[in-house]
Amino acid sequence: VLIKDTSVETLAFSDYYPFGMPMPNRVSGANGYRYAFQGQEKDPETGKEAFEARLWDGRIGRWLTYDPAGAGFSPYVGMSNNPINTIDPDGRCPCDVCPENCGDYAGDPNQWYEDGILDEVVIVAPRYTENISEFDYGAKNGHAYAHVLKGNIEYDSKYLGASTNFSFLSADAKFNLNGRFALDATAEASFFKEDVSLRLGTDDFNVNGKGEFEFLSANAELSGGVLTGNDGRYGLAAKAEAGAYTVKADVTGGFTLFGVEVDWTVGVSGLSAHAGVHGGIYYDETTGKLVIKEVAHLGLGVGAKEGINIAIPVRWLWD
Repeated sequence: VLIKDTSVETLAFSDYYPFGMPMPNRVSGANGYRYAFQGQEKDPETGKEAFEARLWDGRIGRWLTYDPAGAGFSPYVGMSNNPINTIDPDGRCPCDVCPENCGDYAGDPNQWYEDGILDEVVIVAPRYTENISEFDYGAKNGHAYAHVLKGNIEYDSKYLGASTNFSFLSADAKFNLNGRFALDATAEASFFKEDVSLRLGTDDFNVNGKGEFEFLSANAELSGGVLTGNDGRYGLAAKAEAGAYTVKADVTGGFTLFGVEVDWTVGVSGLSAHAGVHGGIYYDETTGKLVIKEVAHLGLGVGAKEGINIAIPVRWLWD
């Protein structure tokens, strides 16, 4: 669905029979869309839905290979032969309330599941996105912004990621209370601002870098406190900074090994006046990692910046 101004335009749609076969003459504009029945990605060679364990054929309502979990009265029956009330998240586990009761169906719950809960399934496919807006402004929920030009371009695949964010003549202000004990107040404006990021390797094993550049910019921020989960973070964090820059450049480099992220940042500024510190230790539930960070910068005429960020996977401790 494309929403433009106040009008809504349907770009593509597809209707299915209960077992997942597309209805004739009830499909429009979806030929290039790779997700189908139950949100599963289609196998490019066969055109079938590629669940984690096996392929599904919606024309006959059957799996194309034997059920590795031995669930159901037939090894080829899908969704317990009841696709209206039952789904199968990975091709091994028909269930009506998923994933809590999947282990009950899988014979040996510990063979593929832990305590009956499905492991996370992530499908990584090359993705390119481009979002550019011009002459935009607005205000909502304590956030006000205006810019002449602002954009994001991103490419992401399993072994390579690259992105850039840029803005021209932009201003942004925000004031929020993140729970009872945390504050987030920021204001910034810039003539030109851009950052470029690059990742080589997978999410768990990679080297990465980021470069940031600003020309004629100013900012002030006071944030932090006890983080109680309003923004998905639990712990302590604090940030206080203010500055005005003619030119500013930061470079960040780091690596990820077995999911542990380590990044260092150095920066320089010219014809500037600025000072700031940023530190914290908190759990980020969106990534499942414990984050430890420290950043400091100072300058009058010429300035410098340094920082380090460490993120350690800890979700496995209670999963």
